[in-house]
Amino acid sequence: MLACFTFVLSSLTLVSAKIEQIHLSYTGVPGELAVDFVASAGGGAAAYTSVDKIAWKSVAATQFHAPTIGYMSQALLDYKGIQAGSPAYYYVTGGSENSSIFEVTPVVARPEVFAVYGDFGLANDICMDDLIAEAAKGSFDSVLHVGDWLVLTVP
Repeated sequence: MLACFTFVLSSLTLVSAKIEQIHLSYTGVPGELAVDFVASAGGGAAAYTSVDKIAWKSVAATQFHAPTIGYMSQALLDYKGIQAGSPAYYYVTGGSENSSIFEVTPVVARPEVFAVYGDFGLANDICMDDLIAEAAKGSFDSVLHVGDWLVLTVP
């Protein structure tokens, strides 16, 4: 069974003026994170490791140059081998500068299932019975009702 991981960022510090805007996000792939950052020099990369902080793995970042801010970069980190609940670490590089080392803790999470619907009134409620039945079975975690279509006629 594949585990789905969500990551909790447990430390956030201001880094040097050469590397800024470090953001960590879940990609939708179990055990994978994307780290985005801006560096004033090219050649960006990220390095990551598990709790031992010994075997660092380096990943080159995909970059593009934005003349007004520097190099926007993204690196994909593969944390599939790290046990849920154990800390993992990463940092980014841009040119000759390194960021601080950040800690993340993967936690096991299951995918959330949402139902999103917008009804069209009582005359066209053909899916309402199915929606109620699926909700009663526990088929989704949340229901988002996006509202009615309302046509106003002004005399």
